[in-house]
Amino acid sequence: MRRDMRAEIRGAALRLFEARGYTATSLRDIANELDVTPAALYYHFRAKDDLLEDLVQPLFDDVQAALGTTPPEQLDGDRRHVLRAVVDALDEHADIVRLLDADIAARTNERVRACWSELLTAIHRLLQPHPINEADEIRAVAATGLLLAPIQLSAAPVERLHDVQDDLIDAALDVARPRTD
Repeated sequence: MRRDMRAEIRGAALRLFEARGYTATSLRDIANELDVTPAALYYHFRAKDDLLEDLVQPLFDDVQAALGTTPPEQLDGDRRHVLRAVVDALDEHADIVRLLDADIAARTNERVRACWSELLTAIHRLLQPHPINEADEIRAVAATGLLLAPIQLSAAPVERLHDVQDDLIDAALDVARPRTD
């Protein structure tokens, strides 16, 4: 049976990044974890940043796919459906979301930082497509945090998060709703 070495490397890297932190984990540590030579690891990833980017790319791709191509201001009734798809994508990659949240060093990678920022901005715009003032922007940021917090802070199985997904989306939409007063 042929090994999927790239998948094994990503799995070992994620485990070590979560346990030790991104900065404290070297490619040699990952090679040792897999009982392979560093050269075997370098064949797949030339640098730790390349491995990190490869590790987080599926999160960014899946959230981008969930967001679709329709501008948020044109979604109207589909907003809730798109938010469910976004939350599903975040849940699917909860381990990566927690890594990016907990380990600021992982976000020092320029490409990862830019993609994470774009992801958060896209969610803000989805929640509040027509900000009228700074208070609306702040509400959109808070609402995004409301959607992310259960993923970032919970070790609960994804199935349990799905049980409250509609409640989270309702609460986030309510927090992000522009106020007229």
